[in-house]
Amino acid sequence: MTKKEQQFELIQRSSPAKPLARFLSYLLEFVMLFVVSYALFYGSFRISVNSNKYKENEQIVKVETDYYNELISKTHLVYFLEDGEGNKDRYLDNGPFCFYNISRLLLFSNSHDLSGVGWYDEMRLTEQGKSFNADIVEEFRSIAKEKGYKEEQITKESSYVNDDIAYFYTEYVKNNNEDNDILDPRSHTYEEYYLNELDSKIDYFGYNSYFAKSSDESLFPYVIEKSVAKTIFKSYKNIGTNVINSDEYDSLVNLYNKLQEEAEELVLKSKKYYSEHYTKYISSYNSLGKTLDFDIFIGFVIGFILLTVIPLVIFNNGINFSRKIIRLAVIRNDQEKPRIYQTILRCLFEGIFLFPITFLFTLLPPFNANSAPFGITLFSIGSLNINLIIIYIFIAVLGVINFVPCLFTHFKTTLVDIILKTGVRDLKHIDEYDFDEKAEGAL
Repeated sequence: MTKKEQQFELIQRSSPAKPLARFLSYLLEFVMLFVVSYALFYGSFRISVNSNKYKENEQIVKVETDYYNELISKTHLVYFLEDGEGNKDRYLDNGPFCFYNISRLLLFSNSHDLSGVGWYDEMRLTEQGKSFNADIVEEFRSIAKEKGYKEEQITKESSYVNDDIAYFYTEYVKNNNEDNDILDPRSHTYEEYYLNELDSKIDYFGYNSYFAKSSDESLFPYVIEKSVAKTIFKSYKNIGTNVINSDEYDSLVNLYNKLQEEAEELVLKSKKYYSEHYTKYISSYNSLGKTLDFDIFIGFVIGFILLTVIPLVIFNNGINFSRKIIRLAVIRNDQEKPRIYQTILRCLFEGIFLFPITFLFTLLPPFNANSAPFGITLFSIGSLNINLIIIYIFIAVLGVINFVPCLFTHFKTTLVDIILKTGVRDLKHIDEYDFDEKAEGAL
């Protein structure tokens, strides 16, 4: 009897691998494949970034990003974080934008008692035994400083100029809307158009009870109802810390986020900018992203071939490096060696289930915890855009479904085992008594 025949005889006499052993084998393969495939991906990526095509697209993205940042800064819809050396980075969220505009609205509400619903100094947390000696403006500036925002932004109350959404419609659009490039006011004044937008959002979110409207058109159109203003002010220092939750403040944040989102969408889709700049930017940006996706795929495939496919050819019986270490092997249900098609299909399934390890690449260079490139659309199914993140989620769900039968079946088979009519055996357990299903499945 040859050595290979002796080994296969041991596989025939071995017990079904328990879930823990199979999981450890999978985890070991996961770790080894991650290290190797990431190294291969990074090498492929370094080659890609030095290509002329990549550099050209990268330059277009930089030029168009700088152009857009300069353009959007004039609209007052976006705030930038400056590093003191003239470099500016856009805030990743609308935190400052909402904070500044809600603060200005609070200041306006504190100064105007419209229709008997204004709020007053005595509402400033006196019931909590606190008093503010400084002016309310200085108080807001102090809070802005604590949050790392620009203190000078909290100086004046809301007006058609100081509220950033109002400024966008009544100043920026009015002065930059030649041939209705940004929007068609449809016989309305720009102030009327802004009020319609504001009214529609307040109605949509059901925030009517939060606001009182001024009958004097020379003033900013709204104040915050006094009980709402009081609640927001009481929790203002703790906003974002979860010390005190303010549903009223969060509601106003939702309102300003929606208004800002729709206003910026108008800029992005303005005829001149969209045709001359945005299409060029998005084409180059997607090209860069797809290059990264290709490098990820190539690195993973080559790593999988090295660590799984080649060992299967060398060791036979469905044994790769991780199964070799854990001492597991694959056998057909009729106690014969796996056929070639079964080995190929098992290999394919394993490659699919292991592919999500590439998401961990986002934690390392060149991504450095930025997963944005993984959201690049790879292809579409109807109206659904498919990107890597959606693929990862889909595979993860399939992986869980595949493994569940292993916990409950007598021979600890996964869904793939059942489909291929194979099983995984544990060579550490030879000629053992066949315990009942519960005992055999114990971890």
